[in-house]
This record gives sequence, C-alpha cells and structure tokens, in this order.
Amino acid sequence: MESEMLRLLSIILFCFVVWQLPGTSTSNGNGAPTGACVSGSTYTDATSGWHYTCKSSAWQLGATNAMVFKRGTAGCSTGILAGTACATPITVTWSTAFSDTNYTPLCWPSGTPTNEPTAPYLVTGSKTTTTIQVNYQTTVALASSWATVDCVAIHD
Repeated sequence: MESEMLRLLSIILFCFVVWQLPGTSTSNGNGAPTGACVSGSTYTDATSGWHYTCKSSAWQLGATNAMVFKRGTAGCSTGILAGTACATPITVTWSTAFSDTNYTPLCWPSGTPTNEPTAPYLVTGSKTTTTIQVNYQTTVALASSWATVDCVAIHD
C-alpha cells in the first residue's frame, strides 16, 4: 500500500513540475518578476495569477501556488476496539501558510506500524491555512499506530 501511495505522489509531483511551474520571462506577463525588490512587497502575474513575495531582496513564489511538504509528524495511538480512531487527531502544521484553504493535502504513513492501523485520512472540517488534522483507525482489537505521518499539499 505504501508503494501505491508513493507512486501516486510521484505522479502528482510530475504533473506539478510539467504543468504548473511558471516561466521566467516577464516580457509577456507570464512569469516571475525580475530585478530588485523591496522586502515585503508582492507581485501577482496578471496572466497566470501566480503570487510572488519579496523576501531578503529576492522574489519568491508564494505558498498560494506552491507545493508544501511536512515530514515526520508524530503519529497517535488508537483505541483497542477494531474501528476505533485516535482520541486526539494528529495536527500537521505547514512550514509556510497558504493564503486560503483552497489546497489539496495528501498524507501517508511513515515508519513501522504498531499492530494494524489504516492509512491516514483528513479529518472533515479541520483544514486551515496553516494546519490540517489527520487520523487513522485500528483494524484489529488492539491499539495501533504509525510512527510518523508525512504530508504534502498543493494549492488548487
């Protein structure tokens, strides 16, 4: 199952690189701004809608358009009845905040499982610009857990 999730992530990454990265020319309004900038200033390309922010005198693609990774978020332990989830969901905090909640997260387990947990799932209504919550269940009558959970999010 983990290999299937890694295959899916590879496809997503390929699609992002091939179809989503902006050009570098600004002569026709299709890419990153060029030249010096004042830290804190912003630029939104009129054609692509991509948002750039000036940080440390250099233009950087904003998280509104980016892919953000979070690796190694500690797992949780489920209850002891089959089908029981963790009492407190796992909070995944993004390293860069999104400008809105129009992004698609994908999480997968990492490390060796204890007993038999399911794959992580997004807790309904938990998505903010800075965090998501994920949970999983046990498939057996034993407390189950994953060592860590890794996630990626791509802005829509």
